[in-house]
Amino acid sequence: MKITMRAIALVSATALVGAGISAPTAPIATAQTTAGKAPVGGLTWPDAETGFGGEVRIVPQGTPEGDYQFSVQPEYAGFKFSVDSAGVVTVKAPVNKENNSQKRIEFPVTVKTRAGRHVGFYQATVTAQQKLNEHKAVWESVTMRGNETATARQTASLPAGTSFKIRHDLNPQLRNTVEATINHKGDVTVKPKGNLLPGRFTVAVEVWFPNGNTQLETLYFTISEQGQWQRDNATITYPTVTIPANKAGSAAPTKKNVPAGTTFALGEVPSGWTASVDRSTGVVTAKAPANSGRGARVKFSVMATFPDNSKKASQIRFTVGESSRTTPNQTGPTLGNGSSGAGILLGALALLGAAGAAIFAFMQNNGGFRLPF
Repeated sequence: MKITMRAIALVSATALVGAGISAPTAPIATAQTTAGKAPVGGLTWPDAETGFGGEVRIVPQGTPEGDYQFSVQPEYAGFKFSVDSAGVVTVKAPVNKENNSQKRIEFPVTVKTRAGRHVGFYQATVTAQQKLNEHKAVWESVTMRGNETATARQTASLPAGTSFKIRHDLNPQLRNTVEATINHKGDVTVKPKGNLLPGRFTVAVEVWFPNGNTQLETLYFTISEQGQWQRDNATITYPTVTIPANKAGSAAPTKKNVPAGTTFALGEVPSGWTASVDRSTGVVTAKAPANSGRGARVKFSVMATFPDNSKKASQIRFTVGESSRTTPNQTGPTLGNGSSGAGILLGALALLGAAGAAIFAFMQNNGGFRLPF
């Protein structure tokens, strides 16, 4: 009779769990401890430990014998459960309000085929232990200005093999305003993508300890005041440049306190003019319209955009000068050849006679010119 009652208790508990209903603790713990540890669909879930208030992932062992889906009850005895499509169970332990040294529970992982046919359940075990709370990551608080880069340093001494990860999925909007990174020590650095208004934002960090324990922490960054815009410190000036009427000319800006990463763009260019700007240096090249008169003047703006997304406009002026000219090639007689030059000169002297000879002698003696031979 006792065997029959035990079997009835087991069947009843199994039916309740399979239906997704929390069964009483005692029948499950008594009747399923042995049967629930047999592989289900080729899979088992190892016993796991975590600290109170901690989180642990239980990865199934073995090779699945089919295409399965998994389910767990969401909460039991203060523990919270979830399972993904691969059967990995995440358990969040309760805080230790009773100051217990440990708290151990068993919970079922239900396995079904994709078609919904019940395969079985595995009775997994998780233990929350106070001793596993010895290691805990700790971050210093941070107060910053709206556009400055700041770092929250992790100050606790943690065992080798501890790893960190920013949980962007818990605050997906963070990427729109802040670039957040974390190093191997757990230090979290944030760089605003603009000049943020006073207030507070959070960064979620997950810590993985070598013993399998995890810690999920929320870091708070407080913005005390809006930072000074980079445009307020920067000075950008352009000289007035005179360019030929028929050629392009360039103007380079004088820059002071202009941070790396600043970019430049032209404003509206006057009709008939052509102009371009080097995006990284700010050098402007312009050309006047054809047939522009000397003295014609024009000005337009160059917009600088700084890394903090602030902007500043500068004026640039061009004045049209003379057209650029090219010296024509000589086509007449030259004295470049010694013999031909001498012939021309002697012929001229012969025509002048004695007077020409006298003039020639005078200029030779006074350094006026010399024959090219």
